[in-house]
Amino acid sequence: MYAATIPSVLTFLTLQFNRGCSFSSLNSYRAAISQILGPNLSDDFRIKRLFKGLSSLRPPLPKYNKTWDPAIVLDYIKRLSQSPLNLENLTYKTAMLIALATGQRVQTLASININDIHVFPDKLELVIKKKLKTSNINRTQHVLVLPFYTSDINICPAKSLLSYIEKTKEIRNSTSALFLTFKKPHRAATTQSISRWLKGVLNRSGVDTDVFSAHSTRHASTSAADRKGVSYDTIRTAAGWTEKSKTFAVFYKKPLLSKELDFANAVLDS
Repeated sequence: MYAATIPSVLTFLTLQFNRGCSFSSLNSYRAAISQILGPNLSDDFRIKRLFKGLSSLRPPLPKYNKTWDPAIVLDYIKRLSQSPLNLENLTYKTAMLIALATGQRVQTLASININDIHVFPDKLELVIKKKLKTSNINRTQHVLVLPFYTSDINICPAKSLLSYIEKTKEIRNSTSALFLTFKKPHRAATTQSISRWLKGVLNRSGVDTDVFSAHSTRHASTSAADRKGVSYDTIRTAAGWTEKSKTFAVFYKKPLLSKELDFANAVLDS
């Protein structure tokens, strides 16, 4: 059994701060230590006081001050779709359209299961049953909504997903994860693979991938929906933030209708 005093934890965290650790990294240290020493650690008034001071000295900052316009990537996908797509390009297209249309993390995309996809006349619903970063016993299962975007079928996320399932039917075997690696042996794609796909599409579209990572799709899509006038509650629900979360306002709302399809349609209309 591990044991440590609060003063020793304070000393450790202060040492990491003096070494240049960011506020978010210190928060991760606190969470990891709490897993070992027990949840009461984070509730200790001395720990709370330390983090209040640290947030003033080194406040958490957003990764990006600006973001890219989804229209840049959507235009690339439209051009790509003018010709029949092989498995590799259909994989890139489907992953990017789902990322943009839902505003979700790559972890969520890797957790989509074809057995939990439900088809409706105007949309697909993707029920995420795997435990995610935001999973909580008091929260309902997350459901991603993809519209049948009739304004331009070349960037329709629902149609692209169904085409992808059909294309991969013969190589799936018993794998139920939506995304498969397109090189043999075909297996469930990891978050690292999906991140590479998204970054590859960004690069081909002309987005500076020395600055923007795969995760920037989350910034780009939520900011685009905000610029289109989609309500905060709709953006929050689509992207998987809690009701009290300030994450979007602080980290994701970047410069450049409360219905479940508004988020995806606003991004695709960019």
